[in-house]
Amino acid sequence: MAKFGFLYINKGFWESKQIVSSQWVERSTSTITRAGLDTGYGYQWWTTPSNNVISVRGLYGQFIFISPERDLVVSVTANLNQDVSDVPLTLFNKYILSSMTENFDETKNTILPIYCCNPLNCYSDSHFKKVEE
Repeated sequence: MAKFGFLYINKGFWESKQIVSSQWVERSTSTITRAGLDTGYGYQWWTTPSNNVISVRGLYGQFIFISPERDLVVSVTANLNQDVSDVPLTLFNKYILSSMTENFDETKNTILPIYCCNPLNCYSDSHFKKVEE
């Protein structure tokens, strides 16, 4: 899944070869229809224009998040119950994306905290535990 994300963040290029046309990448990841106040939908891609993030979302918590302006691809594989399968979206927005603000300084080798949760009991921040390095 991460490779698929990298293919799209690189506008269809893989190892200097055009695999998917850049026009297709652009069109398929554009907002074709609105799905909410700040959510759109392209060709199987969810769009969030306010933070310039596109994503694909699969069953049981499978996600690929792409932020071209941040040069960021995050791939999540999970096996979550249907009622908590949106937890990766919450984690991405709350911890990963929010840590990459305009004041983010990549020269400081910032390491993002990693959070784990029990998928059977994953409903709020109280269920997340920071993994120490």
